[in-house]
Amino acid sequence: MANLLPFKEFIVENYKNLIGVKSREARLKYADAVWKILQDSYAKIGGIHGSGFESIEDMIEKIPFWKSYSILRCCRTEFCSYFYINREI
Repeated sequence: MANLLPFKEFIVENYKNLIGVKSREARLKYADAVWKILQDSYAKIGGIHGSGFESIEDMIEKIPFWKSYSILRCCRTEFCSYFYINREI
């Protein structure tokens, strides 16, 4: 067996598709983190404009598909989320 090199960082990645009414509980769980990411991301231009939601609850109700990605690095969790907004729904 070959000798394995030691590593400095251990990484675990995870994707979740949160779709429709069945995912409401999961969206509630991640809503605060997602809201903070969005607020921080759009702060330089004065916040989110014309996105179809104005509060955390509004975001949970109006965005039917969330794709979340989380990474665990040496016991530190980082979180990111992506959204799909279908204007025809």
